[in-house]
Order: sequence, then C-alpha cells, then structure tokens
Amino acid sequence: MSDEDLFRAYKNGNVDAFGEIMNKYKGPIYNYIVRMTGRRAADDIFQEVFIKVLEKASSYTSKGKFSHWLFSIARNAALDWHRKNKGREVSLDSKEEGQFSYSEKLADKKDSPEEVMEKNEISRTIEAALGKLSYEQKEIFCLRCYSGLNFREISEILNIPIGTALARMSRGMEKMRKEMEGFL
Repeated sequence: MSDEDLFRAYKNGNVDAFGEIMNKYKGPIYNYIVRMTGRRAADDIFQEVFIKVLEKASSYTSKGKFSHWLFSIARNAALDWHRKNKGREVSLDSKEEGQFSYSEKLADKKDSPEEVMEKNEISRTIEAALGKLSYEQKEIFCLRCYSGLNFREISEILNIPIGTALARMSRGMEKMRKEMEGFL
C-alpha cells in the first residue's frame, strides 16, 4: 500500500495503518529533527509532529505526496523551535541518560579502540562543520543526507525551486569542505 492509501485507511478507522506510517517515517523524521534542533529538543518535537499529523488528518488531500506533507509539518515544528530558541546552540552529541550519542552510533561493536576514537573525531568534525552552515543550507543537507530525500522532494517540501535547493546544497557542501579541510 502507498503512504496515501495507508493514511486514507487510517482516516477511515484503521489505526494499524497509522502505525505502519509511523514505523516507516520515525527514523527519517527523527533524524531530521535531531539535526535541526539538537537531541534534547528532538523527542518533544517528534511527538508534536505526529500529534499535528493526527490533528490535521482531515486537511490532508492525496493531491501531494504524503511524505512531503509529513516533512512539511516536521520542518514547521523545527522552525518554530528555532524561532523560540534563537541563539541556543544545537548539539547532536548531548546525551541524556539511556541515550546513545551520535558518535557512539557510528561505532561498530567490532571496532578497535583506535577506530572508535577516529569515528568519534569524524562525528565531532562533521557536527562542527554542520554548525557553520546557514539554517537554509543545514536544512537542505539534513533532508538530503540524513532523511534520504531527493532534490525534487526537497524543493517541494520547502516550496523553493529545485535550482535553489541545489545551489544551497552546493554552497553548504563547499563551506563544510573548507571547515573539514585540515581533517581530511
């Protein structure tokens, strides 16, 4: 079943259909939110996104792709958080009890201590470089690299021309390349 069919089934009373949608998108949506707001805010924003999806279920029409509608809701929630918390530093590695840091997720159980240290350094370097991007560049980068969307989908979600999405990504990648120059 397509996402649109699943959501239609949910709207017609099939609660399991919504569970399937949530299972499919929880990783990409959560990843996007973490990258845009930081780990501490992500859980609350993630819940807020799916509450909004349930509240706005009647307003969804199958004219557009469901994933675009869902990511638009996540984007607006991240933007709202960003506006309310202007100037607050976003950290991908801040840990709360029971959570793994981003760098720990990079590590493989078979890695030697040296490999773990190297992956931790890579993670910190990427995080630092990502922090130097403008909000618009970071948003494109996260949607493309962490949520796996193509540029056509990104341009539709952000309501910008595809050329603008490509240009922002290109400028962001160049900025990250310069930031990581000494590391690579």
